[in-house]
Formats: sequence, structure tokens, C-alpha cells
Amino acid sequence: MPPPRSPAGPERLGLPHEVLRSLLGAWALAACSTAETDAVEEHLGECGACADEARRLREAVGLLHRPESLEVDPTLRNRVLENCLRRRPPRVPVPDWAASYDAETARLDALLRDFGDAEWHTPVRLRWFESGVPATRRTTVAGVIAHLLS
Repeated sequence: MPPPRSPAGPERLGLPHEVLRSLLGAWALAACSTAETDAVEEHLGECGACADEARRLREAVGLLHRPESLEVDPTLRNRVLENCLRRRPPRVPVPDWAASYDAETARLDALLRDFGDAEWHTPVRLRWFESGVPATRRTTVAGVIAHLLS
């Protein structure tokens, strides 16, 4: 029968200094197993050189994960198109009065291309007025698009 585990903490791995030092990069990236993490953190309390290295690695990891917005600048599309059209004008230009419609159509096209199968079946409640009386209808996103295409 194996000896009982100590209730004070996880089982020690008993890894040598060189192995623990080689785990510092993975530890800084939070890629170690729980046992490895515990062993590295215990070692950091005992070894000043590894503690300094671990601090530098954690700071470096902080530089790798800069929070950046995934939102695209809303004027980017127009700037790119204007630059392209300056070089090569369209065969059929979009009238000024239709520019906003063209932009919204492009946004809708981009949105629909990103839809997954489940999103097409999302319930939608349509509301409108018929002869001044409120009317409603339940459908799905696919139903709305089908109606717009008809």
C-alpha cells in the first residue's frame, strides 16, 4: 500500500535545479502542469537567480500580450476604396446619394459571411404596423434574409 500523501500540499516532484530552471519560460506563460507550477514556485523561494529570471520572463510575457482592440477603424474601408478608386476609377460609379447604402450593404455582407450554422436559426420577432395596427411575426435570421431577397 502506498504511503498517504501529506495534507500540507501537493506531492513534491523532486526536480533538480537545471530542470526547474528550464521550466521557467513555461511557468511564465502559465503552461506548466499544477505539479510543475508548485515545484517551480517552491524553487523560486529558495533560489534568487531563478527568481530574478522568473521576474524578467513574467515581464516579457506581459509585453507579448498587449490588449489590442479587434475593432477595425470604421473609416478604413472608405479610405482604402478612395485610394483604389483614385488609381483606377470604377466602370459604373456609385452615386453620392447611394454611398451610405453601399457602405451598409458591405457591412451586412461581411456580417453574413461570418455567420455560423447556429446563428442562421436565431429567433427574430418582426414588428410593423398595418393600417395603423401593430403586427408581429416570428421568424429566424435566415427567414429575414430570405424575405429581403424575395
